[in-house]
Amino acid sequence: MLSKIMDALKDDKVNMIGLRGMGGVGKTTLVKEVGRIAKELQLFPEVLMATVSQNPKVTGIQDRLADMLGLDIREKSKEGRADRLWQRLKQVEKMLIILDDVWKNIDLKEIGIPFGDDHRGCKILLTTRVQGICSSMGCQQKVLLRVLPEDEAWDLFRINAGLRDGDSTLTTVAGEVARECHGLPIALVTVGSALRDKSLVQWDSACRQLKNSQFPRMEQNDDQRNAYTCLKLSYDYLKLRETKSCFVLCCLFPEDYDIPIEDLTRYAVGYGLHQDAEPIEDARKRVSVAIENLKDCCMLLGSETEEHVRMHDLVRDFAIQIASSEEYGFMVKAGIGLKKWPMSNTSFEGCKTISLMGNKLEELPERLGCPQLKVLLLEVDDGMNVPERFFEGMKEIEVLSLEGGCLSLQSLELSTKLQSLELMECECKDLIWLRKLQRLKILGLMGCSSIEELPDEIGELKELRLLDVRGCERLRRIPVNLIGRLKKLEELLIGGRSFDGWDVVGCDSTGGMNASLTELNSLSQ
Repeated sequence: MLSKIMDALKDDKVNMIGLRGMGGVGKTTLVKEVGRIAKELQLFPEVLMATVSQNPKVTGIQDRLADMLGLDIREKSKEGRADRLWQRLKQVEKMLIILDDVWKNIDLKEIGIPFGDDHRGCKILLTTRVQGICSSMGCQQKVLLRVLPEDEAWDLFRINAGLRDGDSTLTTVAGEVARECHGLPIALVTVGSALRDKSLVQWDSACRQLKNSQFPRMEQNDDQRNAYTCLKLSYDYLKLRETKSCFVLCCLFPEDYDIPIEDLTRYAVGYGLHQDAEPIEDARKRVSVAIENLKDCCMLLGSETEEHVRMHDLVRDFAIQIASSEEYGFMVKAGIGLKKWPMSNTSFEGCKTISLMGNKLEELPERLGCPQLKVLLLEVDDGMNVPERFFEGMKEIEVLSLEGGCLSLQSLELSTKLQSLELMECECKDLIWLRKLQRLKILGLMGCSSIEELPDEIGELKELRLLDVRGCERLRRIPVNLIGRLKKLEELLIGGRSFDGWDVVGCDSTGGMNASLTELNSLSQ
C-alpha cells in the first residue's frame, strides 16, 4: 500500500489520492510514514498534515496548516483566514497536504487550499473510513487498506506481547488470541501489550474471554464489535483503578483532540486521583504515571508535545461506551457542533459527569436536576448569560469547567462541594461570592478579560492550592495580603498579558496598594 501511494505521488497525472480502511487499521500511521518518506526524498518542499474528523472545524484545520507553515493568521473571519492561507500556499511550488480522517466532502477553497487549476503543484492525500468519499472527492488513485494477513498479524502481536521464538508453552494459546484480533492492528497491539509477561493461566482466561465476549449495546458492524471486544479485554487488564479512571477521563475531550495533561490533573479531583492532603504536583505525577501506563499498552497515543496526549477515535468510541455505563454515568457530547442543550430520552438524574466542551451552546436550561453530578465541562456562546438557577440542582458538583459566556458567581452559592473551578474567556460577575466555595482547591480564571481586580474574599479560600489568572488582560489590582492569606497555596500562575503591577514593598497601611511578591515568602507550600 505504501508503494502504491508513493508511485501515485510521483505520477504527474495524479493530484488526489484516497486511502480507505476501517477504524484502527493503520491509516494515520501509514500516511505519517508517507509524509516522512516524501520529505526525506525531497519530493515536496512542504508536507502538511491536518486532522479533519467527523465534525470538522474549518478554523482548526486552518490553524494546523498555518502552524506547520509558520504563518500567523490574524484575520477573524473564515473568509479572511482562508484568503491569507491561500496566498501563502500559492507561494509554495510543490506541496503534499495530508487530510486525515475525512467523513464527508470538504470544500478545499473554504479552508484556503489552492488545488487543481489553482495550483498544479499541490497534491492531496486523504484518509477515510467512509466508502464513496474517495470517489466523491475526485481521487484518481484509490487505495484500500485491509486488515493484516495472518502471518503479519502474528508478527505484530508477538512483538507487542513480548513473546520469544522458543516460548512453545505460550505459542498455541497466543496464536488463538491473536486470531481473535482478526488482523486489526489496534486490537493486536492493545491485547498483545495487555498480556505481556502474563502467566499461561491468564492467557487461557483471556482467550476464553475473547471467544465468548459479546460487547454490550452494539449497533456497530462485526468488525467494530470485534475491535471493541479486544479493547474491553485490554481495559479489564489495566491493574490500577486510577489508570482506568484516567482512561475514561480522556474521552471527555472532542475527537482527535490534543488533550492537555494539566487539564486532566485539574479534573481528576472529582475522580479520587487527587487525595485531600496531597500536593498538586503529586496529583500531577499520579496522572502522568497513569498516562504512561496507558501509552505503554497503546490505549493512548503520544502527541507532538510532552504536555499533551491523544486518543485514537476508535478507542475513544469504546471509552465512551464504557463511560456511559451505570458505573461511570458519563454523558459525552463534546465537539459535535451543538447549539442547544442536548435532549435525552432519560432524565439527567443518573449523570455523574457531563462533557459538552467544544460546542458553542446558545442556550441552557433554566435549572438542571442532576443530583449525582460531580463533573460538568461546558463551552457556551460568548454572549450567552448562564441562567441564575442553572446550578441549583447540582449540589454534589466537584469540578466545573466553563468556557465563554457570562456567569454570576452568586449562582454557585449552593455548589459548596466544588473543588476545581475553571473559567476560561468568561465574563465573570459577583466574584465576592467565591467565599462560599470553602472546599475549592483549584481556581482558574484564564483569559477572563472582564476582571479588573481580584476580590479580597478570595483570601478566605483556606483550601486553595492552585490559582491561575493567566491572560486576564485587564487585571490591575490584587489586594494587599490576599495571596499571603492563602496558606495552602502551592502554585500561582500569572502572566500572559495579565497582572504585572506588583508593589515593591508590601504596604497594607495605604488603601488601594497592590500585593507584593514578598507575600509569597510566608507561604510554606
